[in-house]
Amino acid sequence: MATHPAFSLDWNLLKTFVAVARSGSLSAATGQLGLAHPTVARHVQQLETALDMQLFDRTSKGVILNVAGESVLAAVEDMHSSALAVRSAAEAAKAGVDSSIRITVADLMAEPMPDLLPSPGDDPSGPNLEVIVAQDLLNLLERDADIALRHARPVQKELIARRLGSLAISAFASRAYVDRVGSLTPENTHVHRFIDGPDGRLENELRARGFAVQSAQVSYRSDSLASQIGAAEAGWGIAAVPFHMARRRSELVLVNADSKPAYVDVWLVGRPEVRSNATLARTFTALGDAVSEFLATSHERSSTQLQADSAFELSTSGKAIQ
Repeated sequence: MATHPAFSLDWNLLKTFVAVARSGSLSAATGQLGLAHPTVARHVQQLETALDMQLFDRTSKGVILNVAGESVLAAVEDMHSSALAVRSAAEAAKAGVDSSIRITVADLMAEPMPDLLPSPGDDPSGPNLEVIVAQDLLNLLERDADIALRHARPVQKELIARRLGSLAISAFASRAYVDRVGSLTPENTHVHRFIDGPDGRLENELRARGFAVQSAQVSYRSDSLASQIGAAEAGWGIAAVPFHMARRRSELVLVNADSKPAYVDVWLVGRPEVRSNATLARTFTALGDAVSEFLATSHERSSTQLQADSAFELSTSGKAIQ
């Protein structure tokens, strides 16, 4: 009796299919999977051939999951959940626990991590901790990491998630820069220089607030927050800096204390084994409690800094070029 091709499916094809279906495009899936675009396209085509059905509708804007694809996606997600359950059960049966826990964070929260994580002195028998600073979302379900601090709620229903609070971010520059150019106002935006990332987030935020920033005024771009802050300290211009990072740098001051800070949510996310692995659960809880307290304290301190820098801004307002 011949075996149907579906019974010998390569799990890698299904993994690629799920990534394309969830992200909505081949290009987005390539970044998640770390595969080349032609490889992702080939995986989708091979899966459709094996199942003898088309799973996506091809359009000029990309691929769209069709009705058949939605049915297959639901079945594959059930398979994935079952596979995770098997792995979780195997881990729970182990006599010991993993010697290290991997925690991924974006650079907004990377700097205070050593102060927020439980130190070896608190529990000498505790696990080693590996902190991975990454802008891309690592896949916790595939065990790229165990715990994550993220700035949006996860969409995967299997993950454990807890909102911890929010980060305050505002526009800062060096004292020397403000002494030289003046504080930032809607009227004198044209004389200032700015520091931004490749996505132009600071430009867009300032424009939305009535500051007519032009792209040509961005004197320094980097995908590294640490590099952006270093450029601000060196006098390159104005950068978006979280208050908790600006407080550690006495040279940085707010350039417009009248503008309200922007706020970014902080979520603690864990893989499903947080429920069954005692060591992982303790680290998850301890980190969540520490970050929650840190964020609450940061809001209080940011208000104090706003008042202090308002006084500094008044002392330099006469130097602002209109």
